[in-house]
Amino acid sequence: MIVVDEGMYFYVLWFVGCKTQDMMGTIYKEDKSPGKVFASYRFRYYRGDDVFDSNDKKNWYVVTAAEDNVQKLIESFKFITDEYAEWAKAETRDWLVVNGDHLAMCACLMSQSWSYVKPEEEKLLH
Repeated sequence: MIVVDEGMYFYVLWFVGCKTQDMMGTIYKEDKSPGKVFASYRFRYYRGDDVFDSNDKKNWYVVTAAEDNVQKLIESFKFITDEYAEWAKAETRDWLVVNGDHLAMCACLMSQSWSYVKPEEEKLLH
């Protein structure tokens, strides 16, 4: 899952979706890990219509890089998401520049029709 919390800075957020699966992720840095950036992303394979209570298969990954390589990391994931979108014949293809803190990320997420946040776990995105 993607955690959105104080002390985090988000560069980009992406979502690529089609009828049977999707890919979602973000690139961010944390105050508690100076000098590092992270790409956290997942592939989801639909098994039902429920957003939270389905038994959809989700594969999560995290990539860690030096902060001075953040632009290369962003470019690499932009390429990967573009290729995935073509391969999956995506119906939804969003690459969103956040460039802000946890509040900017929350605002970005709340403006997307594909974004679902559990109210009891406001810091978690599924």
